[in-house]
Amino acid sequence: MSQQKPFHKIALLFFLAFVAILAITIAKYVNGNRSQEAAITKALEEIDKPKENVEQVANPDLPTISVEEARKKIYTLFIDLRLRSIYDQDHIRKSVHIESFRAEEFPTVKTLILVQDGTENTANQDKLIALVKSMPDQYETFVLEGGFAAWKKTGIPTVTKADPTNEVDLLKIKPAEPRDIDAVRADASTLIIDTRSSSAYKKSHVPGAINIPYGRIEHEQRKISPVKNLYVYGADDLTSFEAGVLLYDLNYSNTYTMVGGFAAWQEYGYPTETDS
Repeated sequence: MSQQKPFHKIALLFFLAFVAILAITIAKYVNGNRSQEAAITKALEEIDKPKENVEQVANPDLPTISVEEARKKIYTLFIDLRLRSIYDQDHIRKSVHIESFRAEEFPTVKTLILVQDGTENTANQDKLIALVKSMPDQYETFVLEGGFAAWKKTGIPTVTKADPTNEVDLLKIKPAEPRDIDAVRADASTLIIDTRSSSAYKKSHVPGAINIPYGRIEHEQRKISPVKNLYVYGADDLTSFEAGVLLYDLNYSNTYTMVGGFAAWQEYGYPTETDS
Protein backbone atom coordinates (compact mmCIF):
# COMPACT_ATOMS: atom_id res chain seq x y z
CA MET A 1 0.00 0.00 0.00
CA SER A 2 2.83 2.39 0.89
CA GLN A 3 4.33 1.84 -2.58
CA GLN A 4 1.05 2.85 -4.32
CA LYS A 5 0.78 6.34 -2.73
CA PRO A 6 3.64 7.89 -4.74
CA PHE A 7 2.04 6.49 -7.92
CA HIS A 8 -1.28 8.11 -7.11
CA LYS A 9 0.47 11.41 -6.41
CA ILE A 10 2.26 11.27 -9.77
CA ALA A 11 -0.99 10.45 -11.59
CA LEU A 12 -2.73 13.33 -9.86
CA LEU A 13 0.06 15.72 -10.88
CA PHE A 14 -0.19 14.59 -14.52
CA PHE A 15 -3.96 15.07 -14.45
CA LEU A 16 -3.66 18.59 -13.01
CA ALA A 17 -1.03 19.46 -15.60
CA PHE A 18 -3.28 18.22 -18.39
CA VAL A 19 -6.19 20.29 -17.07
CA ALA A 20 -3.94 23.37 -16.86
CA ILE A 21 -2.69 22.93 -20.43
CA LEU A 22 -6.25 22.43 -21.67
CA ALA A 23 -7.39 25.58 -19.86
CA ILE A 24 -4.54 27.62 -21.34
CA THR A 25 -5.34 26.33 -24.85
CA ILE A 26 -9.02 27.18 -24.52
CA ALA A 27 -8.16 30.64 -23.20
CA LYS A 28 -5.83 31.31 -26.13
CA TYR A 29 -8.51 30.16 -28.56
CA VAL A 30 -11.14 32.41 -27.01
CA ASN A 31 -8.75 35.39 -26.86
CA GLY A 32 -7.66 34.74 -30.43
CA ASN A 33 -11.25 34.83 -31.63
CA ARG A 34 -11.86 38.04 -29.72
CA SER A 35 -8.77 39.65 -31.27
CA GLN A 36 -9.87 38.60 -34.74
CA GLU A 37 -13.36 39.95 -34.16
CA ALA A 38 -11.88 43.23 -32.92
CA ALA A 39 -9.68 43.47 -36.05
CA ILE A 40 -12.66 42.84 -38.34
CA THR A 41 -14.74 45.43 -36.50
CA LYS A 42 -11.95 47.98 -36.79
CA ALA A 43 -11.58 47.27 -40.52
CA LEU A 44 -15.30 47.77 -41.06
CA GLU A 45 -15.15 51.02 -39.15
CA GLU A 46 -12.26 52.17 -41.40
CA ILE A 47 -14.28 51.33 -44.49
CA ASP A 48 -17.26 53.32 -43.23
CA LYS A 49 -15.13 56.24 -42.11
CA PRO A 50 -15.09 59.24 -44.56
CA LYS A 51 -11.79 59.26 -46.44
CA GLU A 52 -9.65 62.25 -47.19
CA ASN A 53 -8.81 62.96 -50.83
CA VAL A 54 -11.92 61.16 -52.04
CA GLU A 55 -14.29 63.08 -54.26
CA GLN A 56 -17.38 64.22 -52.42
CA VAL A 57 -20.71 65.55 -53.71
CA ALA A 58 -20.16 68.77 -55.65
CA ASN A 59 -20.91 71.95 -53.79
CA PRO A 60 -24.00 73.60 -55.30
CA ASP A 61 -22.54 77.02 -54.44
CA LEU A 62 -19.65 76.46 -56.87
CA PRO A 63 -20.56 77.79 -60.35
CA THR A 64 -19.22 75.30 -62.90
CA ILE A 65 -19.34 75.13 -66.68
CA SER A 66 -18.71 72.26 -69.09
CA VAL A 67 -16.09 72.38 -71.82
CA GLU A 68 -18.86 72.41 -74.43
CA GLU A 69 -20.65 75.37 -72.84
CA ALA A 70 -17.38 77.20 -72.22
CA ARG A 71 -16.56 77.07 -75.92
CA LYS A 72 -19.87 78.75 -76.75
CA LYS A 73 -19.14 81.74 -74.54
CA ILE A 74 -17.88 84.94 -76.17
CA TYR A 75 -15.71 87.65 -74.63
CA THR A 76 -14.30 84.96 -72.39
CA LEU A 77 -10.95 84.67 -70.62
CA PHE A 78 -9.62 81.40 -69.20
CA ILE A 79 -7.57 81.87 -66.03
CA ASP A 80 -5.25 78.96 -65.27
CA LEU A 81 -4.85 78.13 -61.55
CA ARG A 82 -2.21 75.42 -61.96
CA LEU A 83 1.47 75.88 -61.12
CA ARG A 84 3.15 78.35 -63.44
CA SER A 85 5.68 75.75 -64.58
CA ILE A 86 2.85 73.39 -65.59
CA TYR A 87 0.97 76.18 -67.34
CA ASP A 88 4.07 77.07 -69.34
CA GLN A 89 4.34 73.51 -70.61
CA ASP A 90 0.77 73.24 -71.89
CA HIS A 91 -2.32 75.43 -71.60
CA ILE A 92 -5.56 76.47 -73.28
CA ARG A 93 -5.08 78.93 -76.12
CA LYS A 94 -5.34 82.58 -75.04
CA SER A 95 -5.59 81.61 -71.39
CA VAL A 96 -3.65 83.58 -68.79
CA HIS A 97 -1.99 82.33 -65.64
CA ILE A 98 -3.56 83.58 -62.42
CA GLU A 99 -0.30 85.32 -61.46
CA SER A 100 -0.45 87.42 -64.63
CA PHE A 101 -4.13 88.32 -64.55
CA ARG A 102 -4.79 92.08 -64.50
CA ALA A 103 -8.42 93.07 -65.01
CA GLU A 104 -7.53 96.38 -66.67
CA GLU A 105 -5.70 94.50 -69.44
CA PHE A 106 -8.89 92.77 -70.57
CA PRO A 107 -11.53 95.51 -70.85
CA THR A 108 -13.76 93.61 -73.30
CA VAL A 109 -13.92 90.37 -71.30
CA LYS A 110 -17.29 89.53 -69.77
CA THR A 111 -16.78 85.95 -68.56
CA LEU A 112 -13.95 84.39 -66.55
CA ILE A 113 -13.45 80.63 -66.49
CA LEU A 114 -11.07 79.25 -63.85
CA VAL A 115 -9.05 76.20 -64.87
CA GLN A 116 -7.62 73.59 -62.51
CA ASP A 117 -5.67 70.50 -63.60
CA GLY A 118 -8.72 68.26 -63.28
CA THR A 119 -7.25 65.62 -60.94
CA GLU A 120 -8.16 67.22 -57.61
CA ASN A 121 -10.97 66.15 -55.33
CA THR A 122 -13.52 68.63 -54.08
CA ALA A 123 -11.81 69.26 -50.74
CA ASN A 124 -10.68 72.68 -51.99
CA GLN A 125 -14.13 73.79 -53.11
CA ASP A 126 -14.40 76.33 -50.31
CA LYS A 127 -11.21 77.95 -51.56
CA LEU A 128 -12.54 77.96 -55.12
CA ILE A 129 -15.80 79.55 -54.01
CA ALA A 130 -13.83 82.25 -52.19
CA LEU A 131 -11.72 82.81 -55.31
CA VAL A 132 -14.81 83.09 -57.51
CA LYS A 133 -16.33 85.63 -55.13
CA SER A 134 -13.09 87.62 -55.10
CA MET A 135 -13.20 88.23 -58.86
CA PRO A 136 -14.30 91.73 -59.98
CA ASP A 137 -18.07 92.18 -60.05
CA GLN A 138 -18.20 93.02 -63.76
CA TYR A 139 -17.37 89.40 -64.64
CA GLU A 140 -19.50 86.30 -64.73
CA THR A 141 -17.15 83.69 -63.23
CA PHE A 142 -17.20 79.88 -63.56
CA VAL A 143 -14.97 76.90 -62.78
CA LEU A 144 -14.29 74.56 -65.72
CA GLU A 145 -15.76 71.10 -65.04
CA GLY A 146 -12.99 68.51 -65.16
CA GLY A 147 -10.36 71.24 -65.47
CA PHE A 148 -7.56 71.19 -68.03
CA ALA A 149 -7.72 67.39 -68.25
CA ALA A 150 -11.29 67.57 -69.56
CA TRP A 151 -10.33 70.23 -72.12
CA LYS A 152 -7.33 68.21 -73.29
CA LYS A 153 -9.42 65.05 -73.57
CA THR A 154 -11.62 66.64 -76.25
CA GLY A 155 -8.64 66.99 -78.57
CA ILE A 156 -8.97 70.76 -78.83
CA PRO A 157 -5.52 72.18 -79.75
CA THR A 158 -3.58 73.70 -76.87
CA VAL A 159 -0.39 75.73 -76.64
CA THR A 160 2.64 73.64 -75.69
CA LYS A 161 6.12 74.85 -74.87
CA ALA A 162 8.45 74.53 -77.84
CA ASP A 163 11.05 71.79 -77.71
CA PRO A 164 13.99 72.11 -80.14
CA THR A 165 14.60 68.36 -79.87
CA ASN A 166 11.03 67.52 -80.85
CA GLU A 167 10.63 66.62 -84.53
CA VAL A 168 7.05 67.89 -84.62
CA ASP A 169 8.09 71.31 -83.31
CA LEU A 170 10.98 71.44 -85.75
CA LEU A 171 8.55 70.97 -88.63
CA LYS A 172 6.57 74.02 -87.46
CA ILE A 173 9.50 76.33 -88.11
CA LYS A 174 10.46 78.08 -91.35
CA PRO A 175 14.01 79.36 -90.74
CA ALA A 176 15.11 82.67 -92.16
CA GLU A 177 18.66 84.03 -92.06
CA PRO A 178 19.19 87.67 -91.00
CA ARG A 179 20.10 88.54 -94.60
CA ASP A 180 16.74 87.15 -95.78
CA ILE A 181 14.87 89.40 -93.37
CA ASP A 182 17.00 92.42 -94.23
CA ALA A 183 16.08 91.93 -97.89
CA VAL A 184 12.31 92.07 -97.25
CA ARG A 185 11.96 94.26 -94.14
CA ALA A 186 10.81 97.29 -96.16
CA ASP A 187 8.15 95.34 -98.08
CA ALA A 188 4.52 96.20 -97.36
CA SER A 189 3.72 92.48 -97.12
CA THR A 190 6.23 92.00 -94.28
CA LEU A 191 5.62 92.25 -90.54
CA ILE A 192 8.61 91.81 -88.23
CA ILE A 193 7.88 90.92 -84.61
CA ASP A 194 10.37 91.42 -81.78
CA THR A 195 9.38 89.13 -78.87
CA ARG A 196 11.95 90.38 -76.36
CA SER A 197 11.07 92.53 -73.36
CA SER A 198 9.92 96.09 -73.91
CA SER A 199 13.10 97.44 -72.33
CA ALA A 200 15.32 95.38 -74.65
CA TYR A 201 13.27 96.46 -77.66
CA LYS A 202 13.59 100.16 -76.77
CA LYS A 203 17.38 99.90 -76.55
CA SER A 204 17.79 98.38 -79.99
CA HIS A 205 15.75 96.41 -82.53
CA VAL A 206 15.39 95.57 -86.21
CA PRO A 207 14.16 98.67 -88.08
CA GLY A 208 10.41 98.55 -88.59
CA ALA A 209 9.84 95.72 -86.11
CA ILE A 210 6.93 95.90 -83.68
CA ASN A 211 7.31 94.70 -80.08
CA ILE A 212 5.09 91.97 -78.65
CA PRO A 213 6.85 90.30 -75.70
CA TYR A 214 6.63 86.52 -75.86
CA GLY A 215 4.31 86.27 -72.86
CA ARG A 216 1.83 88.69 -74.47
CA ILE A 217 1.58 87.17 -77.95
CA GLU A 218 -1.59 85.19 -77.26
CA HIS A 219 -3.41 88.28 -75.99
CA GLU A 220 -2.18 90.82 -78.51
CA GLN A 221 -3.00 89.02 -81.72
CA ARG A 222 -4.93 92.09 -82.89
CA LYS A 223 -1.49 93.52 -83.71
CA ILE A 224 -0.62 90.57 -85.94
CA SER A 225 -1.85 90.64 -89.52
CA PRO A 226 -3.15 87.26 -90.71
CA VAL A 227 -2.29 88.07 -94.34
CA LYS A 228 1.26 89.38 -94.05
CA ASN A 229 4.45 87.35 -94.00
CA LEU A 230 5.60 87.27 -90.39
CA TYR A 231 9.26 87.36 -89.42
CA VAL A 232 9.79 86.75 -85.72
CA TYR A 233 12.83 86.89 -83.51
CA GLY A 234 13.83 86.72 -79.86
CA ALA A 235 17.10 87.45 -78.11
CA ASP A 236 18.78 84.29 -79.42
CA ASP A 237 18.15 81.17 -81.44
CA LEU A 238 16.13 79.37 -78.72
CA THR A 239 13.79 82.24 -77.92
CA SER A 240 13.27 82.84 -81.63
CA PHE A 241 12.42 79.16 -82.05
CA GLU A 242 9.92 79.29 -79.16
CA ALA A 243 8.20 82.34 -80.64
CA GLY A 244 7.98 80.72 -84.07
CA VAL A 245 6.39 77.56 -82.66
CA LEU A 246 3.93 79.61 -80.62
CA LEU A 247 2.79 81.61 -83.65
CA TYR A 248 2.38 78.38 -85.61
CA ASP A 249 0.27 76.94 -82.79
CA LEU A 250 -1.88 80.07 -82.99
CA ASN A 251 -2.52 79.29 -86.67
CA TYR A 252 -0.01 81.76 -88.18
CA SER A 253 1.45 79.36 -90.70
CA ASN A 254 3.03 82.21 -92.69
CA THR A 255 5.71 82.70 -90.03
CA TYR A 256 9.47 82.75 -90.57
CA THR A 257 11.87 82.50 -87.64
CA MET A 258 15.15 84.39 -87.57
CA VAL A 259 18.06 81.99 -87.13
CA GLY A 260 20.21 83.11 -84.20
CA GLY A 261 17.74 85.78 -83.10
CA PHE A 262 18.61 89.43 -82.55
CA ALA A 263 22.10 88.44 -81.40
CA ALA A 264 22.85 87.14 -84.91
CA TRP A 265 21.35 90.27 -86.49
CA GLN A 266 23.75 92.42 -84.49
CA GLU A 267 26.69 90.10 -85.04
CA TYR A 268 26.34 90.39 -88.82
CA GLY A 269 26.19 94.17 -88.56
CA TYR A 270 22.73 94.78 -89.93
CA PRO A 271 21.12 98.15 -89.11
CA THR A 272 19.23 98.71 -85.86
CA GLU A 273 17.15 101.47 -84.37
CA THR A 274 16.15 102.58 -80.90
CA ASP A 275 12.78 103.57 -79.53
CA SER A 276 13.03 106.54 -77.18
